Amino acid sequence: MISIIIPTRNRSYTLKKVLDSYYSQKHVNEIIIIDDDGDDDSETTVKTIAKGYGAVNTIYIKHQERKGAAGARITGYMKASNELILFGEDDAYLAANYSDVLLKKMTFNTDIGLVSGRLIFLEYKESLDSAQERFNFGTLDQKPFSTFHFGCNVNAKFMKDIEVPFTHALFLTKKSLLMSLKYDPYYSKGNGYREESDFQVNAFLHNNKIVITNDTRCFHMSRQEVQQGGQRSNRFKQLYWNMYYTKYFYSKYFSKLKKKLNIPYGRTTALLFFFIFQLYNLWIRPINKIPKYLYQKLTR
Repeated sequence: MISIIIPTRNRSYTLKKVLDSYYSQKHVNEIIIIDDDGDDDSETTVKTIAKGYGAVNTIYIKHQERKGAAGARITGYMKASNELILFGEDDAYLAANYSDVLLKKMTFNTDIGLVSGRLIFLEYKESLDSAQERFNFGTLDQKPFSTFHFGCNVNAKFMKDIEVPFTHALFLTKKSLLMSLKYDPYYSKGNGYREESDFQVNAFLHNNKIVITNDTRCFHMSRQEVQQGGQRSNRFKQLYWNMYYTKYFYSKYFSKLKKKLNIPYGRTTALLFFFIFQLYNLWIRPINKIPKYLYQKLTR
C-alpha cells in the first residue's frame, strides 16, 4: 500500500479543490497532511473531506514553527506506515490512475528509485480533460532535461518513458530510500527551491533510476488560482531564493553531476547560465519579448 504526503501552509482554498483526487487513488490507505505552522482553516477542511473516505487513514500534523516544505516532507515520511511514499502538492491534482501507473512501473523495474507522471500546468479555468488534450505528449521541441538551467523542461515532447537526473515534486518512491538518503532540512527558508531536487539527485548519484512516464499525468493549478506561497512571491524574492538554493545545491552535487552527465563547463559558469535563465524566465518570457523558438533554444 501507499502513503501520500502533502505539505501545506495556508492553502485551505486549494486543498478544497485538489484533495479528492488524492483520496480517490488506488492502493492508498494513508494520507498525511503536514501543516507548516499555518493559521487558516486547513485542519477543518481536511477533516471534512476525509469523512467521505473512511477506508483511508488521514493524519493531520501541525508544525508549531515553520520548517519549510523539506521539513514538512521529512515529518511526513518519518510518520508514514507504508514502504511506498507518494509526494503530493496542495495546489496540484492527480489523474485517476496516477498511483496505479507509478506503482506498476516500480513493481516491474526494481532499479527505479522514484517515478513520476507528466506534469501539466493548467491554464486559467481550464478543465483537466482539456489540458490533457492540449498537452498531448508535450508542447515544445526541447530536451526533457536541460543542464543550462539544470532542470526538467516539463513541456518537452516525448512519448516513451524516459530517465532523468530528477523530476518534479509529485513522485512515488520508497521510505527506505528516503530514510537512507534523506531530505535536506537546509531548504527551510524562502521558497525552498530545489528541496525535492536535492533528494532526487542524491538518489540518482546513488545509481537509482529516475523515471518520467507518459502513461499518467498530474496537473498544477493555474497561477491565477494560487495567489500566495511557493513561487508566488515577487520576482526579486524568487530570483534571490532560486539563486541562493541553487548555489548550495551545486556546492553539494555539481562536480559529481559534471562527471556523470559530461557537462562541459564548471560550477561558476553553470551558476551564470542559471542566473541568465532566471532573468529570462522571471522577467522577459512573461511579457513575451522573446520568440518561442529562442525560448526552446535557451532551454535545450
